[in-house]
Amino acid sequence: MLSPTRAVHLIIYGIHVPEWTAALGPGAPVWSEIPDATGVTIVPADRDPPPSPDDFPDGTLLIPLMEPHIRSRPRGFRELVPDIRVVDILADKRAFSDYMRAHALQQFAPHTYDSPDDATFPCLVKRTNLNAGAGIVLLHDRAHLGKTLAAPAWRGVDFILQEFVACPTDYVTHAVCRGGTMIWDCTFAHAPFEGDPIRRGGRKQASSVFHPPAHIRAQIECFLRPLGYNGPCCIDYKIRPDGNVCVLEINPRLGGSLMKPHNVSHLAGLLRCIIANAMHDAKLELAEV
Repeated sequence: MLSPTRAVHLIIYGIHVPEWTAALGPGAPVWSEIPDATGVTIVPADRDPPPSPDDFPDGTLLIPLMEPHIRSRPRGFRELVPDIRVVDILADKRAFSDYMRAHALQQFAPHTYDSPDDATFPCLVKRTNLNAGAGIVLLHDRAHLGKTLAAPAWRGVDFILQEFVACPTDYVTHAVCRGGTMIWDCTFAHAPFEGDPIRRGGRKQASSVFHPPAHIRAQIECFLRPLGYNGPCCIDYKIRPDGNVCVLEINPRLGGSLMKPHNVSHLAGLLRCIIANAMHDAKLELAEV
């Protein structure tokens, strides 16, 4: 891994939830593990006027938190972030499904049904514009689909129907990438939540560090490489009985598991990698998607 050649000031751009602010704000424990970080400023995305490089030390590094913050971030700072077109693909489940088909990745993902007539129940209905388990319902039959789509939260929204992968353990790999290659990563295995097979944000689920075998890491990179992915991301997946990965979604940003106080050493490793690579002068090349 590259090493930063000088101290760096960081801007955490955008605000998400209190747990993230506590993990990344000035004085957070993580910064004691990163001596090259000499200062941290949290800047709300709605700040007016937006931050300017002229207002911060030379070479300040900006880390946007969520997808809208990546899109609206001010330019001119050091950064290691995915391209906007990549964010648009990964943040929309239909666009991501189309991307997987275009790159022959369906073997490593749940099957997406073309219509309710093609679906095998039980299956999942997913709103295309949400993440962290929001807007996902496990359907028992065709009538259950009709009842779900009639609910106010589902009226007029885009959705996809997808295979329900019944493997109980959920895996999340948190990574930093350059050009579609993972240059740092750590993985957690999350135990199933009693009464709901869908992993949803904000729940307290037992988890442990998991070391994916080489072929799982290689299969994950098959999704990242055509995107020329740069920056942090978190990949949610199952492992099928045949040992192959089944990627559920890729979030083009930091992941919530790293914000847990007991995972501070993993968060520090991710931030050190971002700092080292964002401060490097090599130009990041964009791939055709």
